[in-house]
Amino acid sequence: MNIVLKIILFIIIIVPVYAADVTITGTYLGGMNAIKQRNSVRQTQFDYAANVDINFVIKPEIAGVIQFQMSPGGSHLHFPGESIVVTDLNLSYSPKHVPWNITMGSFDTPFGQHVSRLSNNADTFNNMLLLNPLLYSAFAGPMGTLNTLGFMTMYRFFLGELTVAITNGTDESAYNSDGHFGVVARVISVPLFNNSINIGGSYMYSDDYQGVKESERSGFGADFSAGIMDFSIQFIEKFRMNAYIARLFYDDQNPESVDEVWSWMTETSYQRQKLRLSARISGWQPCGIGNNKIIYATNNTLTGKLPDPGFADSGKVRLDQDIYRYELGLDYFLTPIITIRSEIFWDDYRYDLVVNTDVLGVLGLVNVRF
Repeated sequence: MNIVLKIILFIIIIVPVYAADVTITGTYLGGMNAIKQRNSVRQTQFDYAANVDINFVIKPEIAGVIQFQMSPGGSHLHFPGESIVVTDLNLSYSPKHVPWNITMGSFDTPFGQHVSRLSNNADTFNNMLLLNPLLYSAFAGPMGTLNTLGFMTMYRFFLGELTVAITNGTDESAYNSDGHFGVVARVISVPLFNNSINIGGSYMYSDDYQGVKESERSGFGADFSAGIMDFSIQFIEKFRMNAYIARLFYDDQNPESVDEVWSWMTETSYQRQKLRLSARISGWQPCGIGNNKIIYATNNTLTGKLPDPGFADSGKVRLDQDIYRYELGLDYFLTPIITIRSEIFWDDYRYDLVVNTDVLGVLGLVNVRF
């Protein structure tokens, strides 16, 4: 029997002995996608993914969650598979009559208030669209969140909430060869202006470069720092808007490569009864285009540490170029737990003179909670 299945059976059998309440929930996502890079072959496939959450309460103040993610594998949307993976695995302590809690284990990196609105493998219910914007696609792919291991605490006060996390950094496992911890701090305001606007700011730092051979570096493999300002607006019940602007720095200690990136996003949605129309533009803008050597993902001696957050699949993608992602989505809510979701997107690579790397895509998926 697969070791992961043994673990699942062990948890289902053993945890109820010690927990006062155990529930199993999850999400299913399935359908079709067609992705076409210009001057390349169109990629069309049926694709499926699932999340399974085991939620347990030991005492009213102590609760935990274990999340498993799975897919058949070979996904153009970067679902994990073929093997089952454990993502969120944490224990939370929320003492009575005090405005703070503590989480220990594996959790989503709390960088920006938009983290709670990302698609997370098979769970797209909190996202206006199916794909994640470019900033978060650079962190963990178009349908994922950046998990990290560590300690997180959230404190609520009269102006909002403060979250601070100390983690293994940008690696999604316990592997931390550089021996340094990362830190993330986030502040989100209480609803302002007649409870219609939330404003937030976050800072993140993780040195995953210092003193380690390149083959042994974890996470982003750079001395990484980032800051973000974001806000969310609810004008009327049916109309919502979110936006952010962020500065990221991937310091690879190479003066010839581009390290700094500005990223931004604006999105809006309008819902009427069971239909929702959504639109988004997100940008990824490295600083230094035209003043640095060309940086390719492969086939070049100068690589740098900038990721390619788009869908282009080529050995000669210039990594120091601007990318814009345009998205338009239409959803139909059959029930509160079943949604038919569709999206068309365009990844516009703006400065690639070697190959045309623009990518067009169409997604049609069904998302179900259970």
